[in-house]
Amino acid sequence: MGDFAVKFRVRSKEDGFNWALVAVYGAAQPEFKPDFLADLVRMCGSEQLPYLVGGDFNIIRRREDKNNDNFDGRWSFMFNTIIESLNLREIELSGRKFTWANALPNPTYEKLDRVLASVDWEQKFPLVTVQALSRGISDHTPLFVDSGQPAHVGNRNVFSFEMAWFEREGFLDLVAREWAKDSGGKTALQRWQNKIRHLRSVLRGWAKHLSGIYKVEKERLLSLIQFLDVKAETTLLPVVELQAKLDAELRLKELLREEELKWALRAKVQRVVQGDANTEFFHMIANGKHRKKRIFQLEQDEGTIVGQENLKLYITEFYKQVESFTQKGSVGIKVNDDIGHYFQTHKGLRQGDPMSPVLFNIVVDMLAILIGRAKNAGQVGGLVPNLVDGGVSILQYADDTIIFMEHDLAKARNMKLVLCLFEQLSGLKINFHKSELFCFGRAKEEQEAYRQLFGCELGALPFTYLGIPIHHRKLTNREWKCIEDRFEKKLSCWKGKLLSYGGRLILINSVLTSLPMFLLSFFEVPVGVRKRLYFYRSRFFWQSDDLKRKYRLAKWDIICRPKDQGGWVSRILR
Repeated sequence: MGDFAVKFRVRSKEDGFNWALVAVYGAAQPEFKPDFLADLVRMCGSEQLPYLVGGDFNIIRRREDKNNDNFDGRWSFMFNTIIESLNLREIELSGRKFTWANALPNPTYEKLDRVLASVDWEQKFPLVTVQALSRGISDHTPLFVDSGQPAHVGNRNVFSFEMAWFEREGFLDLVAREWAKDSGGKTALQRWQNKIRHLRSVLRGWAKHLSGIYKVEKERLLSLIQFLDVKAETTLLPVVELQAKLDAELRLKELLREEELKWALRAKVQRVVQGDANTEFFHMIANGKHRKKRIFQLEQDEGTIVGQENLKLYITEFYKQVESFTQKGSVGIKVNDDIGHYFQTHKGLRQGDPMSPVLFNIVVDMLAILIGRAKNAGQVGGLVPNLVDGGVSILQYADDTIIFMEHDLAKARNMKLVLCLFEQLSGLKINFHKSELFCFGRAKEEQEAYRQLFGCELGALPFTYLGIPIHHRKLTNREWKCIEDRFEKKLSCWKGKLLSYGGRLILINSVLTSLPMFLLSFFEVPVGVRKRLYFYRSRFFWQSDDLKRKYRLAKWDIICRPKDQGGWVSRILR
């Protein structure tokens, strides 16, 4: 046991598998975070058994783990470095993006709770998943870890007297009334035993009936709180919904009082699930992708679909309906509001057909033609007409489009008319809600009028177009953080533990090619970013199986030389 963590030894009764569970509660105050991280390294670094680490770490790993820009990268860097040095892998969370929220009207959401596993523990439980449950009245979201294997279920018919029954209204009157009834028996002991059997039977039925009522109410309250929490992650809740969530939490506290007493008596019960061993690197990758893509539930108009069999049945029926629509559907031609005879189709183009993208590009090209004609007629104006004849009005790649306009509300209305005409002529719809509006210079004074005209949200620089962050100035270290995070994810040390040096080299060079090269053709890498990218590559290549510092056989500058000079790894361009 440490100041910030508790370690348990767990042994499976079914196969004798031994592993360790480390439950953590990280320091919230910055002055105690170094002690917490040191405690985490001490407890995990000395562990010889496969182990699982979970709890409230009070540190986020990346910028996207928080819903605002108040981000301290120093603690994230230290935390991620410790995770990599311990060869731990985070089990992807399903169901929620964040796990903690404060109670402010404009709440802050963060992902503070997570579950980490050692490589050998995940090899034992390759189908493990972590699912977010409803937080109820807590400010933290509980995490449910499922090994993917059926657990041992005990005898459910054993009667258990619950201390929580004393909290229910009418319980003592019920016991007194049933105990007073004559149960028969020749001796005092027989009469006492008969009374006990009768009372046990009555209490079992009474508890089952009330538990069903309480369970339905609890599920309704949890669903309401969960719905409002998820909604609050993306938008501000109105006062009515905030009050509804508060009322639901107060009522849920009353219901959870019973469960608090119930599980206080069961605190010593430990159940361990059994998993299958799997030791291959690519199986580990596949298991991670399986966890990310796993469907736990589906929402439909009639309600929520849960359970593996129900999901399989619903998805099968859905695709059967799609098949019937495409193979058995009939169409009719409408002319002047008069529909002719229906006939069955045999050949045609639908969404997903190979010809569909080609036809889409042909139709979308008409938007550029319409804007060009309006520009030639003087109805709209482009930018930098001194450099480009008539000015630049549109940049287009398939459905990724940027439209440029000069600062003129009258011409902006003409542009909106052109877009509406394009919708009517092509049958396509422009999603203004997903579009963003950027105003520069004097146009900022009237940006609210532009926003109301187009129905778009106001955007902020940098924005991403075709995978490139667009800004009028040089990107800062902070704006390169997303590339660093993706780089670090690809070069996680748990992967290196399962690969030879040759495999590590291939992965290092492939990650360099797939991630930053596209950006390097547009931007110069800042010195600090380049040093951190070198650090991630070097750590991944030389990392060892324990916390001891691995001996470097050569300087990293030598390894990054051109291959004709004996180098192994491609150098990041300056």
